[in-house]
Amino acid sequence: MTSSLSAALNNALTGLGVSQQQLTITSENIANVNTPGYSRKVPELANNIVNGTGFGVKIEDVVRKVDQYLQVAAQQQNSVVSNASVANDYATRIQTLLGQPSSTTSTTTDTSIASAITGFFTSLQQLATTPTDASLQVSAVQSGQNLSNNMSTLATGLQGLRYQADQQVAQDIGTVNGILQKLQNTNNALAYAHNSGSDTADLLDQRDGELTQLSQYISITYYKDSNQEVHVTTNSGIPLVDGGQLYQLSYAPQSSVDAFTNSHAQAPINVYRIDVNGHQTGSPIELASAGVGSGVTTSITSGEIRGLLDIRDSQIPQMIDQLDNLASNIMDQVNAIHNSGSAYPGANSYVGQRQVSASQNTGWLGSVRIGLLDAQGQPLPSPYSGDNSGLPPLTLNLADLDTGNGAGYPTMQGIISAINSYYAPQNKASIGDLHNVQLVSDSKGIPGSPPQFKFDMNLENLSANGSSFFISNATVTDDQNNSVGAVTSTQPIADLATSNTFTTTAGSDKVTVALTAPITGLKEGDYVYLSLPSSGVDNLSPAELNGYFKVSNISGNTFQITTDIAAQNSTSANVSNVTAMPNYATVAAGDTTRTKNDGLFTADLSGNTTSTYYTVSLDIATQNADGTLSQGTIKYKVLNPATNIMNAPYGPQAATAILRLRSLPATRPWPSRSWWTHKEIHCLPSTAHTRLPPQVILKFRRPIATT
Repeated sequence: MTSSLSAALNNALTGLGVSQQQLTITSENIANVNTPGYSRKVPELANNIVNGTGFGVKIEDVVRKVDQYLQVAAQQQNSVVSNASVANDYATRIQTLLGQPSSTTSTTTDTSIASAITGFFTSLQQLATTPTDASLQVSAVQSGQNLSNNMSTLATGLQGLRYQADQQVAQDIGTVNGILQKLQNTNNALAYAHNSGSDTADLLDQRDGELTQLSQYISITYYKDSNQEVHVTTNSGIPLVDGGQLYQLSYAPQSSVDAFTNSHAQAPINVYRIDVNGHQTGSPIELASAGVGSGVTTSITSGEIRGLLDIRDSQIPQMIDQLDNLASNIMDQVNAIHNSGSAYPGANSYVGQRQVSASQNTGWLGSVRIGLLDAQGQPLPSPYSGDNSGLPPLTLNLADLDTGNGAGYPTMQGIISAINSYYAPQNKASIGDLHNVQLVSDSKGIPGSPPQFKFDMNLENLSANGSSFFISNATVTDDQNNSVGAVTSTQPIADLATSNTFTTTAGSDKVTVALTAPITGLKEGDYVYLSLPSSGVDNLSPAELNGYFKVSNISGNTFQITTDIAAQNSTSANVSNVTAMPNYATVAAGDTTRTKNDGLFTADLSGNTTSTYYTVSLDIATQNADGTLSQGTIKYKVLNPATNIMNAPYGPQAATAILRLRSLPATRPWPSRSWWTHKEIHCLPSTAHTRLPPQVILKFRRPIATT
């Protein structure tokens, strides 16, 4: 009787306890009905068995009521929505820059392109009715300047948005890394709770929220193992959280908007495995490639980061190209109308002259682009293979041209010589994205007093990609192939620290390099040239630490390089007199650059001042748009003695490695000096968004010369 009564009371007590817990769970569900990420909890009841005898009721587990398939679908759509949201945000900003499409009237407050175009052509129409009216003439010029400035401002604003998107990519990657760390911590807590039999429902809610946050930035897939730990990868299978292994993303954004204006390559987005000490280890996995514009590729399919990459590398660059085309079309149409204003029927040629002195010099600003055209207005055929579009035009930077009076103050003969020397037949060397690599004299003559030869480089880039240019070594020999003296340079060179110069990690091919001071402008994915150290580190020989290296993990005065073999031990070495050389110059897509401002080379000729010629040998390299490096050696022949060679360009005599030496064919197609007869020289302003002034056409019946 007593045992039956005791059993009845225990059954009642366990029932009351379970009911109390059910009420607690129910109240928690009600309280969190509007809590984001909270899932309804339901207790699972079971018979409470003690020593084989029923002993009331118990709560076996508290489970979540979650539709797993719906949850995964929602997270996938979260990536899509975030992608569209960031696209909409930038579209709104772009619309603000463009102005309203319906804005077709020119007002003092309307800065739209449509308004500027309407104002420009309206002012021209008004001037056409009264062409002698001075006020209408001024108004037409001002409206043209307004249109030009409007286009330039729009282009600058669009490049600014690309820079903002790039900065936001870096911020998002920092956020993603924080979420991945939280996921790893939650994974560990869930594994412990599961193994100890503790309630995991709230932890599972927390992890679902973290997965949802992560899917906002990057498209992901995941699965759960038997310990309730989640394994997360990108849609392309790159691991982000793999059980007990954590990964982090790495990216170095551009330092200024100028990097986009000058078409600098973007750094890659890499995924690194993180060791127990929180350090990156192993080889990186590329999530998005380095490159310029559409040259950037990525395996990210959706999410905010993919949307930002599309805006930065595809959508806005396409708009800038369209703006360039609009400016070019307006220029061409205005030029066509302007040029048609001559007498009818038009003369076969216009011949005029103004007497100038060869030594006369005038101050100049900007650049002029000069192209040789045939009678049909098409570029002359080029004798070099690869010039499928005809003879490339000359971009002459008058602001930098120096004939002895200072930059921007060349003599008339200096300008004429620069034009003639560009079109004079000579060999060309191509490497990477650079079409023509020329040596240019900065000496008036050689050997001179003191006997020396100063030079810099002229780099022509006809590709659609920006290119970084390096010179790692320069030597000068005489006609007996003997060195005549040292070659010094003012190009940028950074000294490596003498303490902990190189630091290795056991089993890793990553070596940390310490500098005395950071290299200005050095970015993730850039190359540097390291000089040969006097000693190696651990099992790494000096040769392993010499040459071109792509830098990663830039932090203050240090960066990392990747060697061909892994270090055996974790150690460091103190090495003196080692330098790191960044790129010598950067050449924007479609540009021609004179590198004088980036550094001059001075060759000491005192070892043999009577040599009939000198051979200048340059070890060069270019960093291409795909992040690869092209290397080679070019040799230039400089005759001795020589006078009046200031700004004289020298074509290569020989090229080795992957350089391509483009020589003239044996039967040279170049006529005698009558080559310029009846040819046109078109002078077009080279600034990208100010191409409105009329084109200038000069015709010559004889070679260009001063009178």
